[in-house]
Amino acid sequence: MIVSALLAFGVLIFFVVLTSTVVKMPAPFGLVLSALAAGLVAGAGIPVTRIVEGSFGYFDIVLAFGCGLILVRAMSEIGFNETVTDYLVVRLLNRRAALYLSLMALLMLPGMLTGIGAVAVVSTGPVVASVLGRLRMEKPWVAVFIITGAILGMVAPPVNLPLMYMGVLIALPYSGYTGILLLLTMPLAVLLSLWIGFRYADKVGAEQASAGVDSAPEGTAASKAGARVMIPIATVIILLLVERTIPAWPDLSLPLILMIGALACVPILGFRRFFLVAVDALRGRAFIILMVILTAGVKGEFLSLSGVRGLLATFFFAVVPAWLFLPGLVSLPLLGAFGTVFGATFILGYPFILALLPKSSIICSAALSLIASTADIMPPTALSGNLAANLVGGTRYGAVFKRALGPAAGMIAAAFIAILLADPLSQLGL
Repeated sequence: MIVSALLAFGVLIFFVVLTSTVVKMPAPFGLVLSALAAGLVAGAGIPVTRIVEGSFGYFDIVLAFGCGLILVRAMSEIGFNETVTDYLVVRLLNRRAALYLSLMALLMLPGMLTGIGAVAVVSTGPVVASVLGRLRMEKPWVAVFIITGAILGMVAPPVNLPLMYMGVLIALPYSGYTGILLLLTMPLAVLLSLWIGFRYADKVGAEQASAGVDSAPEGTAASKAGARVMIPIATVIILLLVERTIPAWPDLSLPLILMIGALACVPILGFRRFFLVAVDALRGRAFIILMVILTAGVKGEFLSLSGVRGLLATFFFAVVPAWLFLPGLVSLPLLGAFGTVFGATFILGYPFILALLPKSSIICSAALSLIASTADIMPPTALSGNLAANLVGGTRYGAVFKRALGPAAGMIAAAFIAILLADPLSQLGL
């Protein structure tokens, strides 16, 4: 069993590298092909039921991401991006610290509401890219700024999907995490946004940077919307808050809440225009990412079926010496490179939490979710990374990846410190 699992794992890695670098196959097909190859080598064959089960494993995430894409695309169509960009450029260009912090908060908000970092890249990412572009920041660093906000937003409360998936496997309830998640993400958000902003943006004058700022053309939906551009995001925030503060309120689920927010754009756009916007939001790169999330579920099923999941869990739980265990946690983002952050937490999350006992499970699982979330920059999958590089344009992902390693290392270091200090932090009520 161990030999077949090792062989399956080797074949899995080989096919992922082959399909992403040599053949250059689209990521969803490469991930499925590598999973099928690993299953065949392990003697599992090609079980159709496992493929179907795996594809539906992350279906709720696909729904949330798809509805989030429709929401942010509709918001962009009614003028939300232009309104926020104009406000930031006009009001905060002479107050750079406040500007960078506002941009980071703008990036983190979608991830905090949905638990998916890639939603931030496609929603508020264009606003941030536009403002930082006016400050003459190099495109790779613009992408890194966007990726950093997307990852931190995915980890920050109230919604942390990697942590939820990790906790389900060991019946760890998603409660009591607000304090530690804020402690892990907010200082990093402040430090990294100011570091990237002050170090890599030119100190151009406000007049020069704000040149060319125009309102939406007269007669367009954006020009007629006015303050109504804030209604969709306000609707989503209110529904999320009400759901968490009023016990009797029905659980609408995240996809439905996001779609209700999107439908708030219908009075401005009209039904026909809204339908066309929704269809356009799910095309191209967005569709590829949706397929990557689905195929990550298939890969998770085959990793379990071929014994690779059990092999990895046993290796880190019982074989790795204590002095090597903490560095071994970086395997979370490395594994996420081949199956998204959700696949990494599904496979390695629960054995790591168990191995860290008797330390506080809340502190350790929160820290593990931060480590795992850095998988969003790891090629070949790199959901947020590839999206951000594509958004800024004119740069290859290799240049973005090299620059993103610094912020990712800072996040992993903060998580390590939290794990080492788990007991004192838990005594503080975090």
